[in-house]
Amino acid sequence: MGQVTLGEEDMYAGRTIAISRKGVSELRCPHCGTTYQVIWQTPAQDNGSAECDACGNEMMRWTNSPIPSFRRKGRD
Repeated sequence: MGQVTLGEEDMYAGRTIAISRKGVSELRCPHCGTTYQVIWQTPAQDNGSAECDACGNEMMRWTNSPIPSFRRKGRD
């Protein structure tokens, strides 16, 4: 499994996250603090973004990276 790092231009507000394919990481919405489990399990790559279920703001953007799926964990 290779390591993939999303750069500042790929994350909202200059935040970066290091992930492993077929891995699991956590992401906190920078706007409201809602926590998500992020699952990176597909080898497919694409461009996209994710909006927070709680506040509706964009919390993450990716470019030519594996496509993540999100599971809401809660708000801290």
